[in-house]
Parts: sequence; C-alpha cells; structure tokens
Amino acid sequence: MASQWEQIAQLNNLTLDDEQKEQLRDYERGVLLVDLTQHPAWEVVLDVMEEHVKEVEDQFNKLVNSKSHDAQELLAAKSEVRATRLFFQQFQAAIEYFKQEAQNPPEISRLLQSLL
Repeated sequence: MASQWEQIAQLNNLTLDDEQKEQLRDYERGVLLVDLTQHPAWEVVLDVMEEHVKEVEDQFNKLVNSKSHDAQELLAAKSEVRATRLFFQQFQAAIEYFKQEAQNPPEISRLLQSLL
C-alpha cells in the first residue's frame, strides 16, 4: 500500500527511490508514534509488556530454585528471559528512533508538501 507521500509523488509524476521511500516511511511512523506515545494508554502498553518480562524472569528464578530441572531446561528458560528482555528493550529503542525521525522531516517530504 502506497503512503500518502508516495501517492502525492505519483500524482505529480515523480519517482521516489528506495532511500526516499524509507525516509518517508520512518518519518510517517515517527509522526504516528509521537501521537500514540502521548496517549495515556501508552503507559499501560509499556506496563503490560514490562510485567510480561518480569513474569518470564520470575518463572526462570523459580526453575533455578527448584530441584527438578535439567541443564537443557535451564538453558532454554534463560534464553527465553534474555530474548524477552531484549525484545522489550529493542522495541522501546525503535519507538524512540522513529519519534526522533518525526522531528526531522526528510527533504523529499518538504518537496512533496510544496506540491499540495
């Protein structure tokens, strides 16, 4: 599905290269995420995700403290904790990246804006 910027470019017989499309995509995502992250529900989303990470960590700690686990099970649970925590951290970093992109509109967006 073409973005609004790509549609504007098409209507004006302009061809966007892959880099311009990526810049516009990141900018659009950032604009939307700025709005989303300012909504009170955003904190709820982060809390739910963080609670899930803590639940996975708690399950791992229970397994470590139990007498009935083998090395493979422990390794798998440790990997799950690491992956869950890493996903949450990278998710937050990606959101911040896109929000930063919203602060710096790409040059092509200014050109397309002038065509409106």
